[in-house]
Amino acid sequence: MPRCLSIRRSPKRREFYANVKIYTKILLITLPLVLSALLAGAGVTYYLSGQALGSLAETWLETRLSEAVRTIAENEQFLRRYEITDIASGVNKAQYDAVEGMQKIQIGEQGHIFVVDSSGKVVVHPEKKMIGSDVSGETWFAEILRKSKGRLDYSWRGPRSLAVYEYFSPWGWYVVVSDPLDEVYGAITRTRTSLLLLALCGSLIMSMIVVFLTRRMIAPLRLLVKGAHRVGQGELHTRIPVRSGDELGHLSRVFNAMAEKLQESHGALKRSEQHFRSLIENESGIITVLGGDRTIRYISPSLERVLGYRVDDLIGRDFSGTVHPEDKPLFDEYFRDVLATTGETPTVEFRLQHTGGNWRVFETFTQNLLEDEVVSGVVLNSRDITVRKDFEEALKKSEKQLHLLMSQVLEAQEGERKRISSELHDVVGQNLLFLKFKVAHLEKLLDPEQKSLQADCEEMYEYVDEIIENVRRLCWDLMPSDLEDLGLIAAISGLVEDCVRHYSLNIEVDFEGVNVVLNHEAQVLVYRLFQESLTNIAKHAGARAVQIKGFREKDNLCFVIQDDGGGFDLEKMLSRPGNKKGMGLSTMRERARMLNATLEIRTGVGEGTRICITIPITKGVPS
Repeated sequence: MPRCLSIRRSPKRREFYANVKIYTKILLITLPLVLSALLAGAGVTYYLSGQALGSLAETWLETRLSEAVRTIAENEQFLRRYEITDIASGVNKAQYDAVEGMQKIQIGEQGHIFVVDSSGKVVVHPEKKMIGSDVSGETWFAEILRKSKGRLDYSWRGPRSLAVYEYFSPWGWYVVVSDPLDEVYGAITRTRTSLLLLALCGSLIMSMIVVFLTRRMIAPLRLLVKGAHRVGQGELHTRIPVRSGDELGHLSRVFNAMAEKLQESHGALKRSEQHFRSLIENESGIITVLGGDRTIRYISPSLERVLGYRVDDLIGRDFSGTVHPEDKPLFDEYFRDVLATTGETPTVEFRLQHTGGNWRVFETFTQNLLEDEVVSGVVLNSRDITVRKDFEEALKKSEKQLHLLMSQVLEAQEGERKRISSELHDVVGQNLLFLKFKVAHLEKLLDPEQKSLQADCEEMYEYVDEIIENVRRLCWDLMPSDLEDLGLIAAISGLVEDCVRHYSLNIEVDFEGVNVVLNHEAQVLVYRLFQESLTNIAKHAGARAVQIKGFREKDNLCFVIQDDGGGFDLEKMLSRPGNKKGMGLSTMRERARMLNATLEIRTGVGEGTRICITIPITKGVPS
């Protein structure tokens, strides 16, 4: 909880401040501030005036100092001009003239100019008795020695004075222009009393103005206090008359607007409360609030409609007592995870018992709001999904039946392929072979002069050969004899050779290490997967090169078929309606499922296609 800062007062002072009216409080606050401000203003005016006067005095003294130094410099330049700086009498005469010139410079009524040499001996002073005095031990002289030019605030054998000085190096003189502070700040000192009286008069006038304005200000506030009291008692229709355009008038308008909005919000809140109560009571799910010990603290009225219980029957009970015994460990673990986190958690499914004795399946998502001061509990939002679960179960059964039917169709298809292949080979193939021999025999019976008939026989002989080859290839496509005679690898190799011969593909085959013996049904399924893949590559991929690999990886037999063709958008193809999707991909997936294998297809437009068939192997046969 946040802590509020407070000023410690004695009980009597607290009682005093509590009972004093706001009018008195405003006066107690504003009057001292006004008086203090006026006095401070007078003080600041006095101070700034002194500073300004001091600055002007310093500037004025510096002009006198410049004039004195210029007088000394003119006499010294005279000595230099006539090259008599080494003649003592000439130097003395020049110094005497310089002193005479400095004495003519007026420094106010009490100010004067004096000169001190580098050793601290007074060389020039208006008072003759001061000439020759030693000031080397004075503090202000030590300050002079540190800088060749500056300002002094000092006291020496007289009143405190303000001075400026400058060092004249040719003669080793420190020229000091000084004026007593009484003379410098005399004008401002004389106005001190006037300023004080002016401040007192201003304070009195301002106090009267503050009292008058405070009374005017308090009148609207009293109306606002009465209005707030009435609104607090529930009279939301209360309004305050607006009589001015100032802040208090604005406050009155804001108060009226607030009362109006409060009246509207109160009505909206009632309507919202009724609305949400109706939603909760008629909600198809159940909203439950649990404590940290799983005790039911709140449950929505929809409970009676969904499960048949009354709300009072479950309040205070352990929620896990209503959960199916088989689902209770799942719920206990889920609730522990919920307590360990804050906010929303993943959904969970468990069964709750209906009063009729049957069990209903609920999908529940949970929010841990134990740290929320308002809720202070774990909120469960449960939705009855029993009907959906029944549909899902029915869908699974239908899917299982569909797979079974598909498997039977493929098995029947393979049987029919085998029968048709056998009949083509045994009946049609034998008849064509007899026809071929008959044509050859007829050709031998013709006379040498019957050239036209001989050509027709030869053409018919070649055509019969072509028919026999087509029938043989058709029999191979329906059921390759190599698959039964030589095995899967030989059959796939024959399929590859046929693709190379008819479609001019560059196919690399690597079956090194594939020594697993599959049963006949598994070999047929794998062969058909290769047949479908190579047919699609030859007819649709536009590929130039194909790589085929077979290898053993742990307990899996893996086959990889990869081409450099144009590829395709797999997601787009899978999202097509059933009548536009085609049977090739669906048939391949079903054959892989019958093998208990995984079929992985990686492709993209312009990226080629990679098909990976992974068959789990247990003791040399598909698991």
